[in-house]
Amino acid sequence: MDLQTIAYAADGAHGPGRQRVYTSPLDLEATVAALEEAVAAEDLWVVAKLDPQMLLAKGGFAIRPARQIFYFHPRFMSRLLQANPAAIVEAPLKVVAMAGPDGSVSLRHPDVAAAFASYPGMSEIAAELEAITQRIIARVAG
Repeated sequence: MDLQTIAYAADGAHGPGRQRVYTSPLDLEATVAALEEAVAAEDLWVVAKLDPQMLLAKGGFAIRPARQIFYFHPRFMSRLLQANPAAIVEAPLKVVAMAGPDGSVSLRHPDVAAAFASYPGMSEIAAELEAITQRIIARVAG
């Protein structure tokens, strides 16, 4: 099957307060392995890994390498449900690793605090999850 190559938009812009972007010094596979180790070091679980490159190829499209890592832990889910069950749509948390045209790897994740900001009663949990996410990224991106 011939794949249709998808060219990414030039700037990949995002709205303020929506996501955070970093650069990994590692290649994509090493970045993903480091992310998984960093998640485990925070006593969280990788609940899913997606390979968008493979999924799009099944649909006939080619993209540069990319991986999505979803992470969380039942201790946070139970607290979230007690504080505000409407916030369940924000869990699990995720980070995306994307290879650039030059082989560099960007790390992107939603701004955790902003994601939970509109839910009453979530500020304490949001602050914890934001701090954890920053530690995970720091272990990979430095």
